[in-house]
Amino acid sequence: MQFSGVDSVRDISDGLRSATGNLSHFGVSRAPSKSSISYQSKNRTHKVSEDLYFSLLDKYELSLERRRKYALRLQRKIFIMDASIIPLRLSQFDWANFRMKKGVLKLHAAIDNDTGLPSYACMTDGKKQDVRVAKDTEFPEDSVLVMDRA
Repeated sequence: MQFSGVDSVRDISDGLRSATGNLSHFGVSRAPSKSSISYQSKNRTHKVSEDLYFSLLDKYELSLERRRKYALRLQRKIFIMDASIIPLRLSQFDWANFRMKKGVLKLHAAIDNDTGLPSYACMTDGKKQDVRVAKDTEFPEDSVLVMDRA
């Protein structure tokens, strides 16, 4: 389940209630109420996220290690580039015109495959493609840029 576009605890609660069938796969019989979600958000420590991160890392570490070994065989610096669209209201951001009634801002980012950290980021209007941004960006010589076609 994805929580994009969620503005309130009510939206989260409604979304979880609509996915009750999927929650049963996690051993959850009922979606939590708004007050329960609010209480948990207020009182939960960072330890929950930390434990979840390390349990997922343990589970997928072998797969990641195989990918790292393959990347090392290339003997080149690898960058991964993608963009995220941030919707904006045209009434407030008239310069972000994307379609007739839609405004967007595009955040392009290139991540260093070795470190997992962003090495480049820029914001453009929603019409600019990743390929055009990549051509305007200087990457180290003999590096490989991986990107999707969208």
